[in-house]
Amino acid sequence: MKTIKFLTISALTIASVFLSEAFGEKLSESIPILNDYPSCDYEVIKEISLNDVISQYASSTELKELNLNVADQDDDNSELLLLKQTALADAKALGASHIVLISNKKSSSATNAANHRILGAALLGNCKNNTLTKIDVERSPLLGTTKVSLSYEFSSVTKGREMTFDFAFNREKKIKKPDLENQVVSFENGVFGLKVNDDLAVLLKKLGTPTAELILNKSDTLYAYGRNLWFVMRDNKVLSIQSDNSWLTNGLTNYFEFDERPFLSWKINGQIGIGDDMETIKKRLDGSLIEKYTYRIRAESDLFIDIRLTLQIVDNDMHYVVKNFAYGHIDKNIVIDSELMKSKPSLFERVYSDLTTASKILAPITMDQVPFEPILASRGYEDKTLHVYDKNLAMVYSDSVLSKILIGDTIFKDVPYNDNWVFGPLHSGLSEEGVKQLFDEENIFALGDYWEIYVDNLKYDLYFAKNGEGVTVLRELEVEMF
Repeated sequence: MKTIKFLTISALTIASVFLSEAFGEKLSESIPILNDYPSCDYEVIKEISLNDVISQYASSTELKELNLNVADQDDDNSELLLLKQTALADAKALGASHIVLISNKKSSSATNAANHRILGAALLGNCKNNTLTKIDVERSPLLGTTKVSLSYEFSSVTKGREMTFDFAFNREKKIKKPDLENQVVSFENGVFGLKVNDDLAVLLKKLGTPTAELILNKSDTLYAYGRNLWFVMRDNKVLSIQSDNSWLTNGLTNYFEFDERPFLSWKINGQIGIGDDMETIKKRLDGSLIEKYTYRIRAESDLFIDIRLTLQIVDNDMHYVVKNFAYGHIDKNIVIDSELMKSKPSLFERVYSDLTTASKILAPITMDQVPFEPILASRGYEDKTLHVYDKNLAMVYSDSVLSKILIGDTIFKDVPYNDNWVFGPLHSGLSEEGVKQLFDEENIFALGDYWEIYVDNLKYDLYFAKNGEGVTVLRELEVEMF
């Protein structure tokens, strides 16, 4: 920050300020007068001392003779008025964008103004572009919240700001959803204006708070915006972006909140979108098929844009059309942490115990009563919140109160089934006869492979499927609280 050691004020400048006031001419009020320095990289054009202003004013015979319209002000207010008017005149002449009042305190906020004494004013130039130097991400256990701390390097100091986004529905908190910058997917533009190596701060600024977050491993995190836009961030920088979900089962993402922004209106290079056929692709894009359902465009680096195709049949006419896209370092290996793949029997035991105890006394279970950290958190549809605790167990909350438990073989796509979950007397692989032995038949409503069972204020939804031996066994379970 620039420091000015010798401060002088021209009596002629001061005279011109008040002469203009005397004839009814008002100085422009477009230059803001602030109590604190702005949080940006700025240049100090000039500093003005209040003592110098008063001294110059007192020694000016011309100014004494002017009607300054400050007779009704007390001494402090008249001195401050004199300082402000002098600063406004100099700021206008020197092209300053802001005026900051310099106080004897570190902060001159209005709440503590009575305890402050104004010592002078600083004239500042326009804020310069700041450089993001550090991102810290702190994830809170139990509640599924993420705090992002952003540090910016200025020429004089490093300052920061924090934002906390949680994935719980909050009636008091409206989730900001900025408009899309554009709808183009290209190497020059990235996806909707977001490019490989853009940091997390840019993502949050351009798209707002994500719908869901899944920590894939120590360096990679998956962010979803609605159900049709997915980001992989490596060390808090964009690694890849795609329109389809390659990680989570559709049964799970059906609980995600919708994002109404036009994420499906993308155009590759501004020309190719959903439903275009291979003939159109070959005419407009320079790429090649790398496998049956993938057309790839290559950049000079290891960046790719993949167009993912699907077979469309209309009136016995079969042809491939565009369905999805992927952009970025698509071939980089992303490994889901093995810890996420492990089932946690103690978690199931605790949840079942708490559920049955609460059910007997008709008591609710709140989100903060669940003593486990979610591996995935998401805002859900219809004002709900989804937390996933391991690859077999998820919970849905309504206004932070548990409303449904989801149990299945796995939440991940392309992961082998794990037939070892146990929830009280129920477990994966249990036969239909085994279920009948556990519950009174009058409480069982069977409809093919789907059964409903009512116990106290709980409804159990059981989903059966045939195993490798052709026997119908229990595969998935949902428990709903009333």
